[in-house]
Amino acid sequence: MEIKKIYFAQPWGGLGDSLGYSNLPRLYKEKGIPFQVSFLNYSRNREIHNLVWKQNKFVDEKVSFRSPNAGYVMFNKAHVNNPSYNIVQTINALHGFEPGNGYPEIHIKNPNLGKQKLSSVADLNAYSLFNTQGLIYDQKYVDSLRLNLSSDGTKILDFPNIYSEEKKIHNSISITSIDSLVSTLLSTDVFYCLNSGSHTLAAALKNSFGSPKKIVSFLPDSDIKNLKDWGYIYDNVEYKITPSVKNLNPHLPLKMRAYKRTLDYLS
Repeated sequence: MEIKKIYFAQPWGGLGDSLGYSNLPRLYKEKGIPFQVSFLNYSRNREIHNLVWKQNKFVDEKVSFRSPNAGYVMFNKAHVNNPSYNIVQTINALHGFEPGNGYPEIHIKNPNLGKQKLSSVADLNAYSLFNTQGLIYDQKYVDSLRLNLSSDGTKILDFPNIYSEEKKIHNSISITSIDSLVSTLLSTDVFYCLNSGSHTLAAALKNSFGSPKKIVSFLPDSDIKNLKDWGYIYDNVEYKITPSVKNLNPHLPLKMRAYKRTLDYLS
């Protein structure tokens, strides 16, 4: 059956998760197929929705109340196993498109592309790889890394609206919105991060606008041999392996579980 309109949804909700699908609106538009975001699409907050979907000129403004026919549901209908693909390329291929260059697409009005003002910045937060996975970062090592980077003059990003228990370091920058995160990354020479949403955002910004100039992302040690098997891996990022520990209580948050169950049922 010929597809006349796309109704998109995914259950994970994070910034990196959403950006992983961000090529699709343009790809479908190039085929003359309108792209709508379903009411069953989960975004962890309104800012993620606005950055990835609302500001995307290839996305129809109206929210769809139809059953999703694109996005996460495709993982239950088809299988792509190419060891050279990252998550963006796998998603594109699952939907019948060429894999592309592997970078998320981002649509920013009036990006701050002025002179670089920050020599190095670090965001050492990663919700999924501290909570939902069986093998996670060693928190003691991450805390030590944060202190070492700060001592060397790196500005540490803290997110008071997201991580309420975060230990604030004196040499820090408070990020209170995605817009302020984007502005900071576009003003940064070297960005240190974990495998997080800001990592994916930084890779997209570097690909589109040339900043951050250098991205260094830390991955927890694991049995994964092929780097691309991590999924959210980008060719313009340098990766380093750090110590890991077993997570004795891996779990998906309630909302994420609910959206996933619903989309699994519909597909």
